[in-house]
Order: sequence, then structure tokens, then C-alpha cells
Amino acid sequence: MDLSEIAIFFRKSLIWLVLGTTFLLVVLLLTKILADYWQNLNPTEPAVTQLFGELPILNIKGKALDLSKTQIDLDTVDLALPKLASVLEVYPFNKANPSLLDLERAKGLALNFGFKDEPQALNERTYRWVVSTGSKTLTADIVTKNFTFQYDYQKDDGALKTDSPLNLETGATRAKEILKGKGLLPSDLEGGQLKVRPVLVSKTEIKNVSSLSEANGLEVKIFRAPIDLGKRGKITILGPTPQDSPVSMLLSFSSDSNKRLLYLNYNYFPINLSNPSTYNVKLIDEAWEEFQNSVSTFVGEIDILASIKVKEIYLSYYDSYEVQDFLQPIFVFSGYAQNYSGKEIDFVAYLPAVSISYETQ
Repeated sequence: MDLSEIAIFFRKSLIWLVLGTTFLLVVLLLTKILADYWQNLNPTEPAVTQLFGELPILNIKGKALDLSKTQIDLDTVDLALPKLASVLEVYPFNKANPSLLDLERAKGLALNFGFKDEPQALNERTYRWVVSTGSKTLTADIVTKNFTFQYDYQKDDGALKTDSPLNLETGATRAKEILKGKGLLPSDLEGGQLKVRPVLVSKTEIKNVSSLSEANGLEVKIFRAPIDLGKRGKITILGPTPQDSPVSMLLSFSSDSNKRLLYLNYNYFPINLSNPSTYNVKLIDEAWEEFQNSVSTFVGEIDILASIKVKEIYLSYYDSYEVQDFLQPIFVFSGYAQNYSGKEIDFVAYLPAVSISYETQ
């Protein structure tokens, strides 16, 4: 074999080596892409730890209905029960402990809203501040610092003028600015959904209207951001009803900055997202059977039902807006129903999701 033949041999060998290496890299890349795709479709659930022991029973506000004579139909998109998580995190709330400094700290909160006078004690934890003119009040739990602010617009026509109208986007921005400026916008509220709708405010009622041209104010609701479980997705946090939010406010269209905030209800309990523990979740078949056996709680205004069509079943977390130890998951059943008068109504029902069995797997 002369030098030219040796050179040709090595050149061909190099080409095959490059092609082989490239083929191997492509195979490895495709394998990783397929593995990641499969992992995203079927994420690995965490091991069950149950560090908090037996969890307290969820106090879900609502009505337990007897469904023994109610026709119940599963009417999901594929007419089948959904595939849901079998293990989920439970999160402790950061509970506020009473302190000798609670009242002084609450006075600082009141001062942020312009209340300088001494408050009136309604009970051991609840205090009320009133401005000298009587037009504004703030009622607060001095331990949790949750509160309700009210402007007495029923006695002030100027507060209901429309000389400085807001659009929905500006209203959302102003609502966040009010909270942020007073140190009341933690990250899970800042990253949460805002719902803004136009309203017509009178001295006797607040009416929803279809357009801004009919409105003299905006109702703003601020929800917590969903719990982010990484590749396992995100799970929403619901209040006593899906329409309830921990923070809600009423903004006016008045040009007077002292009259722009008519109402603010702040009912926020911080969640310790850094120290969860995992628990078994009831199987979907078990949850469906419990729903049919009248174990769930119907939320909102609901009546005795003749028939139910369940359109959606999903997992969420329940926030009662009251002092509670843990943020726990629930099953949510929603759809429409008919009462015995033939009226069709929407319904939502909650069912605690954590399995009664606390044996660690």
C-alpha cells in the first residue's frame, strides 16, 4: 500500500468517524427530546412525606346538598373522569402571633391611610379608626393586619362624579399602585390575576354595567398567583367561591385624590411556600363517588337540585380567608344544574382532596 492509498484510507475512515459521531449525537439528542417530552406529559410525582401528620378538617363555607334524588351526569369533553395528580404539596400558613407591639404596628397601617386619631377598640383584636369628619373608617385585626377601609360616599356626591374616568387597564395599575405604595402587595398578589369591571355606584347600590360609558367606578379583585409545581404544572388557589378574592376594592372616577378609593377589603394570610410537605390525594374515582354521595360542599347561592351536569373536575387549593393552619388541595366540580322549578343555574362544589389514609408510601 503506497502513501496515496494510505491517505485515501484515512480520509474515508475520518469521514465515517465524523458520520458515525454525528449519527450518535443525533440519536442521543432525539432520545433526550423524547424523554423530556414524555416527562412533561407524565411528570414524576414526589414521594409522600406527610411531615405535618394528620391534617385538620377543612372548614369549607357553603351548603351540603342531599343528591340522593338528583340525576347526576358526567358531561366532560371526553365524557370521562380526568387524570389528576395522586400526590400534592400541602403548605403551612405563616401565622401571626399576638405581640405587645400589635396595636402600634396597626396604628402605622392606619396612618398610611390618613388616620391620625386614636382608634376605638371593638374587641381584644379588632380596632376601628375614624377621621374627624367621619367620612372614612378603617377596621383592622391588629394581629393579622387584615382590614377593611371605607369611604362614606353615600354622604358625598363629589365622590361619585365622573370627571376623571379610568379604563380597565388604568384601574388595574392604580389598584396595584395603591397596595404597593402602602407595602401591601406581596409577590403572590403582585403576580396574581386581576379582574376589573365597570360599575355604577349610587348611594343605595352598586350595579354591574356593560360599558365604561355607563360607569362611575371600577370594581377590582386581586387573586393570588397559582402554585407553581414545575413540570407538574400550576394549581390555582380559590377562595370561599371562585369569584372571591383576598383583596377587593372599589375605585371612583373622581378627580379628587382623597375620594378615589371608596372601599378596600384586605384579607390576606401569607403562605410559607418554602416548607411544604406532600400528601396522598384521593383517587379521582373515589372523589367522584363522594360527590355523588353528597359529601361535597356547594358554594355560592344554590338550591335543591333536580339534575346536575358536571362539565369540569380539577384540583385547586382552598383559602378560607380565615385563620387556618395549612393550605390544602380540593377537588372542584363545576357545571350547570336545574332546580325543581326548571331553572338552569351554574354550580360549583368543593371536596377535600387529601386522602384520609396517612400511611406514608
